Order: sequence, then structure tokens, then C-alpha cells
Amino acid sequence: MEPAAGTSRKRKKFRDAELTIKYKLSDPAGTLWVTPGGVLTGDQNLKADVEMTLAGDTAHKFWLKELSLPAALAKKLFVSKGSMSKVMKMLPLLKPLHEMYPAVCDKYSLPR
Repeated sequence: MEPAAGTSRKRKKFRDAELTIKYKLSDPAGTLWVTPGGVLTGDQNLKADVEMTLAGDTAHKFWLKELSLPAALAKKLFVSKGSMSKVMKMLPLLKPLHEMYPAVCDKYSLPR
């Protein structure tokens, strides 16, 4: 699959932001890290700038762009730890991950 036009530029912006986000998932349990170096899973020896706690179904809807972060925070579907300005700063930086997620769904036979 070819990256979308401008995707490498967006990835560079995320790397340059030097922001590490930890997603603590429940139902099913898991941990996802979005770092300047890429996406990691499981326990890592990293310090998160922002930590988000949420259910797996909520994460799935978020990555499919069916649920916005501000709405999820307002409904308490996401619980955020860390600087709220960093939380809001990360939103436009996540666009490449939102663009790639449907392919991940297809690869692992996840519903979309």
C-alpha cells in the first residue's frame, strides 16, 4: 500500500513534536504507545507525556474517526493524565495513524 500524499510530512511533524502517548486499554486489556519512533505495544520502559485510559471498543471507534477525542473526554470515555495542552496538540499529529487504521482492520479482520 502506498502512503497517502503528504503522509511522510505528517509523520515527520509527529516525530518533531517529540510527544509520547500511552494508551491503556481495557476489554481487551493492552497497552499501545505512540512515540516519535513509531507505534509500540505492551509494557515499555518509557515515560508518557500523555496517558489515556479507555476501553478497546472506544479505541477502535477513535482510530476509525467515529469518535472525536474532545467528545470522548467530555463523555468520560477517555480518561486523560498529563497536560491538556499536549492532549490537544496531539490531535492533528495523529492523522497518519487514523489514515492507516482501516488497513490494520482489514489485515486482522476487524469490523469497520
